Amino acid sequence: VVNGILSEGAMAGAIITATEAKGLALMEMGYDFLGTTTDAVIIAYQKHSSPYIEYAGSYTEFGEKITGTVARCVKEGIRKTEMRNGDGNEHE
Repeated sequence: VVNGILSEGAMAGAIITATEAKGLALMEMGYDFLGTTTDAVIIAYQKHSSPYIEYAGSYTEFGEKITGTVARCVKEGIRKTEMRNGDGNEHE
């Protein structure tokens, strides 16, 4: 959930940026795929909040925050799943 108002372009950009970050995280962990058929991205913002965010590409300040957060969470989720399933930590 974003504390700010996103333009329609920023919402689309945020989805693209999050998807790219997920794929990058998987590649960095040694996987040879960029996702699964059940992957989903949701972007939510508070309608009566500020600031107004016009763009969310990977080279914007907002996009950099998305990239870092998504990559960290994807890696953490995979590690926890591997540990829970007894797969060890085969990737990064």
